[in-house]
Amino acid sequence: MERERIARYSLLGGEQALASFDAEAAPRHFERGLGAKGPAADDAETAWLRFGLARALFPTPFFTLATEEEPPEAGGRAFAALASAFDCFVRVGDAASAAKVAEHPLSFVSRSGECHSLFDQGLRLA
Repeated sequence: MERERIARYSLLGGEQALASFDAEAAPRHFERGLGAKGPAADDAETAWLRFGLARALFPTPFFTLATEEEPPEAGGRAFAALASAFDCFVRVGDAASAAKVAEHPLSFVSRSGECHSLFDQGLRLA
């Protein structure tokens, strides 16, 4: 029960941090929530936590990837979280949320062919 509350409030805190452009707090909230859920968790809340983490790590004018604390490979972490969120939404049968993940700009900026695969899968679900 306590882990569920930690995950729920971490998701809310992460979303609030994103809305407030708090680049330092947002990833911590989502990571705390994912830690509370555990590595084997595979439900909609876990997918939203993963999607939040991807958005928190995504480079925008407010969120930068290359800092002393967060090396450039954070882009790989962001895409891994995005792909994991997509897969999780598909497994729980939430095609609308999976499509939302697939249309995120990070799907288009990945250097590998994975981005096209994720986007193509999202289009097939829509």
